[in-house]
Amino acid sequence: MTIRQAVVWGTQYLTDHQVADALSSARLLLMEVAGLDATSLITRGDDVLTIEQQTKYENFITLRSQHQPVAYILGHQPFGNLDLIVTPDTLIPRTETEQLVQLVLAYIDQHVESIATVIDVATGSGAIILALASAKPQLHYIATDISPAALTVAKQNATRLGLNVEFKETDLLAGITSADVVVANLPYVPSARLARLATDVRDYEPHLALDGGPDGLDLYRKLFEQLAAWPKLPQAIFCEIDETHTASFPDLVQSVWPTAQVTISQDLAGLTRYAQIIL
Repeated sequence: MTIRQAVVWGTQYLTDHQVADALSSARLLLMEVAGLDATSLITRGDDVLTIEQQTKYENFITLRSQHQPVAYILGHQPFGNLDLIVTPDTLIPRTETEQLVQLVLAYIDQHVESIATVIDVATGSGAIILALASAKPQLHYIATDISPAALTVAKQNATRLGLNVEFKETDLLAGITSADVVVANLPYVPSARLARLATDVRDYEPHLALDGGPDGLDLYRKLFEQLAAWPKLPQAIFCEIDETHTASFPDLVQSVWPTAQVTISQDLAGLTRYAQIIL
């Protein structure tokens, strides 16, 4: 089987199994198997796969046909300029969250003299905190998660990337009482919507990292209660939120901090996705 034939076969097989991104999945899986980049996949289309490569590719395609996410099949996922280990114990880092990182970095650039410590709450694979540490290594970074398995993955990523982050196994910010900037991409999907998520997400990604309660804001309520008890509030809080939270999230924030400045912004698809809170 040539590389070109493998792409055609894999795409058709996945299409037959109702995989929405059949072509891109087939290409990504083949690139991994053959050790090629996207350009070489085209220019070397007549190259013949070895028996071992073909067998591995067919196994990968079978897994993807069952709607297992590509990132879990490969065991890693790009995030900005980083390549991160991911497992079913962690959410798969998404492009939308890269934009959250950029919002945080822009704030740090504007207030660099007053910022020493940044905390990432419920870090998962470590995507946010590691992207920040890669861009601004002079700061002190702390990442928390309630899942020991997720923290293991995040620590592996930090070690692979040579980045210095302090990891804590705790419930949101329990036991932590200070930071200059807090970043949180907490579970925010309203519970009733979980059943309607794409099969790849619903059946494979950890529900602990998805389910935000009836209105998707349960974990944010808990986070804000913890922050309100701090002896000194952070300068800023950055959150990723659900598209349905345009009004309810600012209302929640101002029920805790009436004078807080809340800025809601959209992702590249035009959906409500980010909140910046200045305290």
